[in-house]
Amino acid sequence: MLGYRNRGERANLVNRFRVRAGVRSLDVTAERPLLVLCGGAVGGATTEAELMKRYARDELGFRGTIILDPDSHSTWLNIANAIPHVEDADTIKIVSNAPHAEMGREILWTQRPDLAARLVRGDEHRFGEAPLLKILGALRATQSRLSGAWRTATDPHAAIRQVTAEHVTDQRAIDQRAIDQQATGRSQR
Repeated sequence: MLGYRNRGERANLVNRFRVRAGVRSLDVTAERPLLVLCGGAVGGATTEAELMKRYARDELGFRGTIILDPDSHSTWLNIANAIPHVEDADTIKIVSNAPHAEMGREILWTQRPDLAARLVRGDEHRFGEAPLLKILGALRATQSRLSGAWRTATDPHAAIRQVTAEHVTDQRAIDQRAIDQQATGRSQR
């Protein structure tokens, strides 16, 4: 399950929704149902994974197996860090709000197509549940796709290309300022 930036010491609205969706997505007939909660301390002192675990245990009463990924700070890392825990699973469900879960599934196809072949949809969508959250999530996903952030999140090389392009642009601007300063200095002589 993918976390969301959390500033406080209690799971926020988005993370509570995601935990509920993750718990109800578990196959209760599975031999070893497992809930992998992903998310580092991105917005606060406590990791998203720990906050989601507390919510699952304390407020939902979930007593099944939970594994935490407290180190990831991006969706790409959420998936990468969850892989060792789900490699032997017969089925894999990536749960979040629907657009974010879709991004997670695309990332798994990029990182490990052999595991992605075992993907099944989670139960993150129920008609009428959290409509405002779903609308905002869809808008954010659309913005992410239009800005190219989605591509960066699903393609590790895109991030490197973006940083390189920004560096080249910055260097050109620095070079142009130096040329302008030299020209200004010459014209004042």
